[in-house]
Amino acid sequence: MDKKHYKLRAPHLERLVDYVDDGGNLESHDDVPNDIRRDLVLESQAGKKSRKADDAQATGVPYTPISINVLPAQTTRASVVAEPPARSSSPDQHPVIPGPREEAVRKYCRWLESRATDEAYKADFRRICKVTQENHLDLELILEDPDPGFFVKQGIKTGTARRFVRDIHEWARCLNTNMALEESAWEVLDDVVE
Repeated sequence: MDKKHYKLRAPHLERLVDYVDDGGNLESHDDVPNDIRRDLVLESQAGKKSRKADDAQATGVPYTPISINVLPAQTTRASVVAEPPARSSSPDQHPVIPGPREEAVRKYCRWLESRATDEAYKADFRRICKVTQENHLDLELILEDPDPGFFVKQGIKTGTARRFVRDIHEWARCLNTNMALEESAWEVLDDVVE
């Protein structure tokens, strides 16, 4: 198995310091929090995809084809009709979120918090998690009726409320990718702390 080293950048180191400051133990690679391990692997994969895209452009591979459908004009004047894609709240379009619902809310909030560096933002994500749980909401219910205004009425900042509602799909994609990579991530990151 690949024993690749991942360079820890300042945000990773800050999160490790915060982890220790909050009472976490960091004596070996086994003590590195899962969310930091996951982010290292995901960032590495995103970098590989970006480099592959750059390589494809450098080698002259054409851009992804785009289909443009033109409707015949009803009158002599040309008109352009652009309709936003219909948003459906059908359950089959919602991501699969495994595990207990209240635990998924906590994990999602920790993920959002891990993507912020400012303590005020992090605190706001902790508050929205608390509001969500106090109202017995889960991520599936929020996806069925996405209403950032509800959280704003509960005292959450507008940007935090909008991001909380908007980023559930992205988190679920990362979570599902992470589940597939979980086993290999532990092996790949064995040497990170050593």
